[in-house]
Amino acid sequence: MRRRRLLAALAASGGSLLSGCGDRVSEGVSAGASNRSPVATSPSTSESTTESANCPPVGTSVVCHRAASDDAPVVLIPSTESVSLAGESVGFTLHNRSDSELLFRPFDWQIWQRRDRWSRIDEDGDRSSLGETVLSPEGSYAWQVAVGPITVTADRPPVTVNDLDFEPGRYAFGVPARGNGSHTYVASFTVTD
Repeated sequence: MRRRRLLAALAASGGSLLSGCGDRVSEGVSAGASNRSPVATSPSTSESTTESANCPPVGTSVVCHRAASDDAPVVLIPSTESVSLAGESVGFTLHNRSDSELLFRPFDWQIWQRRDRWSRIDEDGDRSSLGETVLSPEGSYAWQVAVGPITVTADRPPVTVNDLDFEPGRYAFGVPARGNGSHTYVASFTVTD
């Protein structure tokens, strides 16, 4: 009985903590990083509508751009919140503002679409297989995603993503990385007609 009252009190007072997916960062965060990144426990099995609308469930530790604090040590930032199917592109830049190196694979990006639930729309089987990239403190790395009837190119980062089928709706771009713990950094965007 006491346990139920405690859980009810925690749910009543902590409900606002589960309103964004940046607060899903829960594993592998060191004590030094915890004061600089959004940290809370993972949400219950019934995710909040706001959280599930902004971030796909891509593992146990997700850092969403929309919910990350201004001084988050690592964050993935989109170049725009909305792109058109008429032929635009959206960029994503991973910023390492921590004091540690960040390791990731540039072609291990993921793109998710939100309908009644999040589902991946990319095929990762035919991608170039580069080893891990080391992102130094204060460094950044970029990706460029084509939406609609265009092709994007680049000489050096960004990595370009072409030939994916988009339709109007909500999407998210994610990159798994490890530094002070393993996280998937995610930024959501909207595709319009």
